[in-house]
Amino acid sequence: MVTASVFTGGYTTLEIRLQHYLNNLSTNDDGQAGIEYSIDQGDTWEVIWYHDAVSNVGPQEDAFLFDVPPGTEEIKLGFRFSGDSRSIFTWNLDDIILRAPFFDDLALESFTGPVVINENEVSVWEAGILNEGESTQDDYTVKLMAAVEGEDIELASVAGPPVESGETVTVDLEWAPPAEYIGLNNIYAVVDLEGDQNPGNTFSNPLAVYVFSENVIPVVIGTGTSNTLPRIPFDFFNVNHFQQLMYYPDELDETTGLIEGILLQSNFLSDGFDSEQVKIWLGTTEEGNFEQADGFLPLEDFSLVYEGPIEIQQGRSFVYIALQTPFMYDGDNLVLATNRPFDPDNLIAQGQDKFIGMRTEHYPARTRRIQANFSEIDPYNPEGGVNTDWMPNTAFVFNPDSPGAVEGIITDADGNPLEEVKAEVEAHEMAVYSDPDGFYTFTMLPEGETEIHFSKEGYSEKTITVDVISGETITRDVVLETTEEFFTVTFEVMDEEHEPIAGATIVLGEHENPAGDYVFTDVDPGTYTYTVAKGDYHTAGGEITVAEEDVVVEVILEADDVGISSIDDPGIEVFPNPTEGRISIRSEQSILEVWIINLHGQQVRRFSGKPPDRWRSILQIWSKACT
Repeated sequence: MVTASVFTGGYTTLEIRLQHYLNNLSTNDDGQAGIEYSIDQGDTWEVIWYHDAVSNVGPQEDAFLFDVPPGTEEIKLGFRFSGDSRSIFTWNLDDIILRAPFFDDLALESFTGPVVINENEVSVWEAGILNEGESTQDDYTVKLMAAVEGEDIELASVAGPPVESGETVTVDLEWAPPAEYIGLNNIYAVVDLEGDQNPGNTFSNPLAVYVFSENVIPVVIGTGTSNTLPRIPFDFFNVNHFQQLMYYPDELDETTGLIEGILLQSNFLSDGFDSEQVKIWLGTTEEGNFEQADGFLPLEDFSLVYEGPIEIQQGRSFVYIALQTPFMYDGDNLVLATNRPFDPDNLIAQGQDKFIGMRTEHYPARTRRIQANFSEIDPYNPEGGVNTDWMPNTAFVFNPDSPGAVEGIITDADGNPLEEVKAEVEAHEMAVYSDPDGFYTFTMLPEGETEIHFSKEGYSEKTITVDVISGETITRDVVLETTEEFFTVTFEVMDEEHEPIAGATIVLGEHENPAGDYVFTDVDPGTYTYTVAKGDYHTAGGEITVAEEDVVVEVILEADDVGISSIDDPGIEVFPNPTEGRISIRSEQSILEVWIINLHGQQVRRFSGKPPDRWRSILQIWSKACT
């Protein structure tokens, strides 16, 4: 591609400046791209810039200086590629400017540095200064600036070193932000050269920097610059989402302690918002990733640390979320779970409204996500989901104080150790249970007053307040009083005429009293079955409930219909007696006659005959109930 003739203005040194993006379809050694000029209407060409098409270029702005012979009045510019045309898929060119170079022209070429810092702590940013003029410069200043409520505030400045034409130097800018800069700031660098002929290139792009109090430790994970990642950890483009992300101890610099906040980098094209509702949980796991976990981790094992709105500004910025319930992190893999509750009437985001982050191929399947637009996702029972190795740049904000510990022995009023007592720090959603020796311990408590609540069924609950000291272990033993009352159960055993019966045997639950003992003491509250047995009577039984008072149970025993009340002849044995259906009579002599009489005195059966032809010495009688 060749331009029309362009006048040189008589200059022997010219500069071509352009925006361009070279995008390769494939890479090989056969493709070249370049910019050339001709002083003889295209008969011959000289190279200004040359590039082997083995990698992409840009998108970026470039400037190239080249010399033309004295007396040249006009030139043509050419843009070419050669070799395998598939090597260059597209070469986008824009804002092409040909001009004479300036003699005094310092450009702020680059500006980099930390984006998460602490108050009163010196941080260093690097400003790259390019001399785009013809003259060497050694008398200029590089400044660190902040845009505060429409004003440009100078934060720091330093004299720049000498820089030759076409050379780039790096200047360090130091700043220890005071307390008034805590929060989000937009800072930038500027190079100040008196008489600069091109002041439009003396400023850097703004850099969003978040300043934390000196009383916390922000642990930054991720240095990505891309916003092409999936919408992680929040998806405001879809109506409903649920996500879980893993962070690993080495990424956290093995830091443990109380997490008080979470910082994210955002890049939203939308105007921003400050009322979008979200939920955030934190937890830990021994699973290495979500492929190993075979799906989402159970949310019941997590702590809800934030529920409410978040504020996101337009452009590259930060989102800081101060946790409503700080989370005590003691190691293992940290898991962040996020949810945008179902809200079909609130579609606020564009597809490119995303958070800044990076891929971590060395940590595959570290994130699992699911989104929906026509149905509500239950975070406690999500169905489906996909894994990815993308993660957002994240800073977890830790309380720097070393955690304290509280331990002790839990006993009853008699000094006996109590096992399985629940000890709970509700403020931090922490709970432990006492062991068989009554021992309990909390090892990761933040400094300050902490309430510990103790509970066990059958005992009065108790809450103690402990002044936790950073780095120390405090011993607090606890005594729980029993709340169980014991009751007395008394049985009144009578016959059908309501006459007392003595000598009955009673079984209550698993306890049997001696015959004739009808009183059970020290009975726990509960529901029990009972049986009452006595010779010559049918066994009786039932169920009682012991709750708030002593219980008296009236039991009526029915006489045995078949049993023989008394046998006067010692030579006759009747067994079993009583019986419910069959009775045997054994006699030392021959049995001549047997009468069966019902309770009304009526004869219902008569047996007679001469032994041994009929009964021999044992007689068995089968009987049905008689009335």
